[in-house]
Amino acid sequence: NFNKVVGETDGVGRASSGSREILENLAETTLKNSDNLADSTKSILKGILDNPNSTKEQLKAVDDLAKMLDEAPKAGLSDEATKYITNIKPNPELGIFRPESGTYLSEDFIKAHLKQFDDGVIKIQSSESLENAIKSYGPNLGDPATGTFVMSKDVGEKVIQVSGGDPRIMEELLGLDKGELGETPIRIDFDSPKNAKVPSGNEAGSKWNEQWRPGGKTWPGGIPEAVIDQVSDGNYHPSFIN
Repeated sequence: NFNKVVGETDGVGRASSGSREILENLAETTLKNSDNLADSTKSILKGILDNPNSTKEQLKAVDDLAKMLDEAPKAGLSDEATKYITNIKPNPELGIFRPESGTYLSEDFIKAHLKQFDDGVIKIQSSESLENAIKSYGPNLGDPATGTFVMSKDVGEKVIQVSGGDPRIMEELLGLDKGELGETPIRIDFDSPKNAKVPSGNEAGSKWNEQWRPGGKTWPGGIPEAVIDQVSDGNYHPSFIN
């Protein structure tokens, strides 16, 4: 059974006109001054600010998330390198793979990137996909060879707050296809995740995903991501996001 851990959002706590203006101005300033944020990321977050139904929690979370993402290590890949790696379509049967991330990312970047996941990780996916995976492949989470995608716990919780529980916003930020999270997304927490790596694009969760990009961040949302080893049953804990 899944436990409900994130409270439902309604009109209670909606920003007053005065406090809303202050929160919007703070977040707007952060977005304008964020040199490391991609335009696509800014566009998603700006959409939250422009929505008159956004709550105070969402507006504050936009400011917090923008600061977190602006401070995240930057891979420094050129557009040409990004396009070249992305355009390789992995086909294990034909021996076609994208290059491992360590061959084109600096050691310093990889260390700094993976340090973001030291204080815990979470995963967001649809409840249906988890249930179907368990029925089809057993109770362990993730591909046995390539593992499963995760984000840092602090950033993941801000993503949830920014979205206000809206799966469509989470999909944009996480680089997922529209509708992939369904209508009842879940967060998954982990006990002692192992062997975090920068994704190479050869993983089961990325090789067919047209929105995957090299450099350890989702596209277009710019959320830092990593891959961990398959997690055994009992060492991960799903709960509904509402």
